Amino acid sequence: MLTPNHVDLSFWQDILHALGTLTRPHFLETVPDLVPLILHFGGEVALREVYQGIRDVIPNPFYLAGDHLFIPFLLNPPASCLLPPA
Repeated sequence: MLTPNHVDLSFWQDILHALGTLTRPHFLETVPDLVPLILHFGGEVALREVYQGIRDVIPNPFYLAGDHLFIPFLLNPPASCLLPPA
């Protein structure tokens, strides 16, 4: 598992580049696992932007009915996604 203790900024940039090559369903499967890294490198603002960006593209989480790992992230997002901007 990738944790902030095991990933430096250079490796994080490599991860982001690799994520850009994934199909949308495969990318969405990775998002819940990336939450700790998103928070570490971008803070709550970045996590909120990721969440909102996904909601803009996929407003109905049940559209991803086959993607059981991602639906809980949309239905029950981390609290920091729902906080008003600081």
